[in-house]
Amino acid sequence: MFRILDWLLNLSTPLDREFWSEIKRYEEEKGMPFLSPTEIRFLEEGRVEGREEGRKEAQIEVARGMIAEGIDIEVVKKLTGLSPGEWERPRNSQPPAEAENTHR
Repeated sequence: MFRILDWLLNLSTPLDREFWSEIKRYEEEKGMPFLSPTEIRFLEEGRVEGREEGRKEAQIEVARGMIAEGIDIEVVKKLTGLSPGEWERPRNSQPPAEAENTHR
């Protein structure tokens, strides 16, 4: 039902805040979650995936920093678990396998 309302209504920022405040109050009063268990599961999966991507990005930045400091490539590979191809890719680019899947 809320999806339909959200789709039909294009609320201004103050009205949108008020709407969501009322939804939260209703949830608390009735003990009914706004999101279904399936939606909650998908959100959690997205959070886990986001954390994994963040960790990978951090590893890449550390590897790049190590290389910039002149640390031996074999040491960087051992400590980060990354291959040179992973840290040499331009920032914001996708690995070749992922890039192919986005064009389908």
